[in-house]
Amino acid sequence: MPQPYLDLPQPEDGFDQRLVADVRNHGWHCLLVADEHHPEHAASNAALGPHAVYDAAFAYTVGLWLTKAHPELVLVGRWQQAHAILAATVDLITGSRRLAPGEVSDKVLEGYEVRFGLVSDEQRIELLTYADWANHRRPFEALQLILPDSSGRWPEDPDYNAYAQPLLG
Repeated sequence: MPQPYLDLPQPEDGFDQRLVADVRNHGWHCLLVADEHHPEHAASNAALGPHAVYDAAFAYTVGLWLTKAHPELVLVGRWQQAHAILAATVDLITGSRRLAPGEVSDKVLEGYEVRFGLVSDEQRIELLTYADWANHRRPFEALQLILPDSSGRWPEDPDYNAYAQPLLG
């Protein structure tokens, strides 16, 4: 249901207009960020080691905090179906459902559980820049959607074999 009265910033360009329209019309917008869009963080990545967040692409939602009073979602890694994975997760929170850090669900990916992790304030502000913009730089919450590899192993497992997913908590 369209939400024309949301307190969103004034769009400055076509990208902003699309984002604002999606949030008003659908309740959220999906933003895909490729790792090459963060070359300014190369030095800090080297200090963080081989699994720095900017070594991986990521996708995140904008608008869930405003339209559903739910934490924004972020998915780290070059997952081909990132938008569909986030959309399936958003479907879980329709109504009054609220996901929490540490929660596990088998309702997002067929045949696999996913886990939700806390996103630190520092990571939230640094990574979710458009969500921060949409919220007028006011505090909001975020959850990381953590996916297992094809064998069901989580990223902290030494045998994990999928996209790098540094934990953001």
